[in-house]
Parts: sequence; structure tokens; C-alpha cells
Amino acid sequence: MIYDGVIGYEFSPKWNAWTRYHNEHKTSYNFSLGQPGFAKEWRTGVAWKPDDRNAVTMVHQYNADHGSPYYGNYSTAFSWVHRFCCEVLTISYQNITTIKMNGMSNLIY
Repeated sequence: MIYDGVIGYEFSPKWNAWTRYHNEHKTSYNFSLGQPGFAKEWRTGVAWKPDDRNAVTMVHQYNADHGSPYYGNYSTAFSWVHRFCCEVLTISYQNITTIKMNGMSNLIY
């Protein structure tokens, strides 16, 4: 059984925020690209679009599964997206913090 809900609010044409809760009682890792990494996950995010070609986002991921060794604040990701006429450039920085990992950072482009 899977429960998944998203609530979002657009403050203006340039600013919006959202929150998402995901609860999955049976997790299958087959073909899980883009799916939540935990059985119970809470995400919040904010996006700013200064123009029609650029966007800056911040997404915070929280593991709400008390039985998981990674329970608690899991990661915060900052991304900049620039849309060219035919291509998209994305640069992201992700800070992963768990009890087992003292801190790990990724720069993805």
C-alpha cells in the first residue's frame, strides 16, 4: 500500500513552495529511478524563477521512518537550472547528513 501526497502554493509567478509526504509499506527497489529512497519520506522545497529560462530550487529531504538507520534530516539540495533553446543545464549541490555519515556533499552537473 502506498500513500503519496503533495501540497504546493504559488506565491507569485516567480516564487512557489511545496511539501510532499510518501509512505510505502512494501518497498521495491526495482526500477526505482526518481522514486523516494525511504519507506516514509517528507520533502519540502522552494523554487525561484527570475525569468523564463532560469530557476533556483532548494529541496530538503527528511527520513520519517523510525526503524531506518538513516532516520532524521537526510539531505538538502540546491539546484540551478538554465534552459537553452534545445538543451537544459542543471548544476546541483547536495549536502547529505545522517547519524551514520557525519556529512557528505555532492556537486552534480
